[in-house]
Amino acid sequence: MKKCKLTTYELAYCAMFVALIAVGAFIKIMLPIGPFAVTFSLQFLFALLAGLILGSRLGLLSVAVYLITGLIGVPIFAHGGGPAYLLKPTFGFLIGFAMAAFVAGFVMEHIKADDFRSFLLAAFLGEII
Repeated sequence: MKKCKLTTYELAYCAMFVALIAVGAFIKIMLPIGPFAVTFSLQFLFALLAGLILGSRLGLLSVAVYLITGLIGVPIFAHGGGPAYLLKPTFGFLIGFAMAAFVAGFVMEHIKADDFRSFLLAAFLGEII
């Protein structure tokens, strides 16, 4: 059985992206469309960046820690926090952030190129998720 240990640098980078995603939740634009208000925030940008920069494993870990922190009760989601957030219709987007970070990081790890087109492709595939 392989143990997965994090170095101090990896832990610090993951914590930085957890903080960036939390701050990105409060930088938002609300559009009143129909009976609900649609929120556009910077959470998705920072979740994708976590996957692109940290890779699939650490990007997923960063977003997962963000989700767990919000579900514990810290109001870091765009509309609050706590376990009742599981019942809101927008919680599926938050789960999608974790999968988007994983896919973007996975694509970047397997392309092994650092040009603009590879970053664009990885971000686009992460956004599709």
